[in-house]
Amino acid sequence: MTHTQAIIFDLDNTLINRNSAFQACIKDYFLANDFDESSIDWEEVMIHDQEGHADRLAFCDWLIQTHHLNTTQEVLWQYIKSNIASYISPDPKIIELLALLSSSFSLKLLTNGGTKNQQQKLINAELKPFFRDTDIYISEATGYSKPGLQGFENVLNDLHLPAEKVMMVGDQLYIDLYPAKKLAMQVCWIHNQSHSSTPPFVDLRVSHPIELKEYFKV
Repeated sequence: MTHTQAIIFDLDNTLINRNSAFQACIKDYFLANDFDESSIDWEEVMIHDQEGHADRLAFCDWLIQTHHLNTTQEVLWQYIKSNIASYISPDPKIIELLALLSSSFSLKLLTNGGTKNQQQKLINAELKPFFRDTDIYISEATGYSKPGLQGFENVLNDLHLPAEKVMMVGDQLYIDLYPAKKLAMQVCWIHNQSHSSTPPFVDLRVSHPIELKEYFKV
């Protein structure tokens, strides 16, 4: 593989456990409003949530209708959006990894989401020290969402490096990785389901980002 000089990270479910935070947020919403939390089928919830990529108001409508919640789409979404970051906590392994990588590589962050929410997730995860403000590309702020190519191209332009020397690290094959590969970047898939096959365009597959420590010998 071409010598890597820069690494672009996705945020949700790559550097932070967004799904666990989301479930905890939903559970506390039910408890705070005296709804029956025990009735939640978490597998069904996560299928409809699509790891945060489903339309947010449509998801909230589904949750309200399924559990007969006395609220509105807008109120429920505002609660989730305002509170999910508070359920993010530091992962010592991620902090260790970024501390090691930052001494040898240019690090960038490319994430979909609201600016305030994603910034707060970074702060709560204690990852902000590893990324300058100019290293953080949030779709609400830039106007470009993955999987559109423009967001990736913006980061490449700022790096002033050939795409072949940049690795994109993410958990979503066709949102994080396939667009990066179309631009000739190296791609690393974060995926811990051992039964899943690896598409041929993936250069590296790991179950947790800490495995990059061994891969890059840092």
